Amino acid sequence: STTQVSYSELQQRVERFAAGLAARGIRRGDRIGLLMESGVEATISFLAIAYLGAIVVPLFSGFGSDAIVSRLGACEARAIIATAGFHRRGKLVDTSAVIIEACKHLPTVERVILKAATGHSPQFANAEPWSAVETDAPVGTAAERMEPNDPFMVIYTSGTTGRPKGAVH
Repeated sequence: STTQVSYSELQQRVERFAAGLAARGIRRGDRIGLLMESGVEATISFLAIAYLGAIVVPLFSGFGSDAIVSRLGACEARAIIATAGFHRRGKLVDTSAVIIEACKHLPTVERVILKAATGHSPQFANAEPWSAVETDAPVGTAAERMEPNDPFMVIYTSGTTGRPKGAVH
């Protein structure tokens, strides 16, 4: 199924999700891992991180826990926003198991926010539901004013020829 939102609805949801992240201690300069399938929630998460002046660290759904640990450990990420799993070609891709394993080796990660997956309920005691971050949020959080050279995103190389290197955007 396809979800559509207007620009106005997207703006409201981004501001609400950003406020929810801010209420949970996410602030300017924090590095936030993002592992979600394409969709409205991924777009809202991505834009909300930038809205706060935090730094997006995109993660590929095919990464194992070691790849996630090397990237989020190198940039000392404070949080991960991820989907618990998603369906690809009719099969469930369980990203929660990889996130759970990676978090065992990421002492700087203080928060994990998981978007529920249809038909999949992982047991992850420390994770918060994605929907709660959006709905529990206070209103009125202003966007962080950024300078042109402030970092927005760190995209890591594949790591096929050595350690992954983070390109700062």
